[in-house]
Amino acid sequence: MNRLEKSIIANGIAHPLVTWRGSLVDGHKRYKICSDMNISFPVYEKYFESRYDVMEWICDQCLLRADLTEEYRKYYIGKKFLVRHSKPHHYIDDKTGVKVTHNRYDTAKRIGVILNVSYGTVLKYSRYAAAIDKIRLQEPQIVQRILSGAVKISQENIAEIAQLSADDLRILKHCFTEKNRDHLSQSEIWHELQWNRVHPTMPTSRKKKSQCDAQIKQMPEYDPDAELSSLSFTIPSWVRTIERTANNANFVASSESAKDKLRCQLRELAKAADYLYYQIREASNE
Repeated sequence: MNRLEKSIIANGIAHPLVTWRGSLVDGHKRYKICSDMNISFPVYEKYFESRYDVMEWICDQCLLRADLTEEYRKYYIGKKFLVRHSKPHHYIDDKTGVKVTHNRYDTAKRIGVILNVSYGTVLKYSRYAAAIDKIRLQEPQIVQRILSGAVKISQENIAEIAQLSADDLRILKHCFTEKNRDHLSQSEIWHELQWNRVHPTMPTSRKKKSQCDAQIKQMPEYDPDAELSSLSFTIPSWVRTIERTANNANFVASSESAKDKLRCQLRELAKAADYLYYQIREASNE
């Protein structure tokens, strides 16, 4: 904003503000600076067929920005898909003369060709964008920290967070806004939620001090379900990842070494799951 303000004062507005039906769709920062400083600005009224076209055009303009973070890039690619897929669109097949509606894979492929990414990546980013939009409705500060790249968190964990209640998102808000935290793992998220559910009225600063300085006798009562609950919270994201790979991966084109490595890891995972299942069953039969 400071650089833009200095540029406007020195050189004026390089590009006009873009509007559609009287609504500003591009140039919000320029508009704020010019309004605050009482500087005149040019306006270009652009034609769009629908609000869907406006939103997709905004995504395209954002993707052209040189200062875009990787998280914002993923978001705008996913948002472009969500907007285009929501728009009613049909075409008449030249051979059959039948009206055909594009499915989500056709839409993802078309966008992927334009942006030089695979259709699977477009679909993955669309789920990411949908989760971000859902979190933004409750806690926009969390979204700002994620998209700016200030806090690193996996897409699987973002999808999990999007399913949380408003109260749980409020609990996690301070984790994302802490200046000394630049990464959040699933275990950290889960333990933060568990702690606050046990001690819902304890202020954040006091809680952190207690975790660091408390004696053993002051620690929370041992929870025998903690390990099982944590794993139960984690496994659904594994399942979704496996299903996504099964649906999107090109197994024919993949190398034999990559497939052999994955087969080995899947066997180890299956053995570990069977062993744990056996232990739980044995304990339940006692």
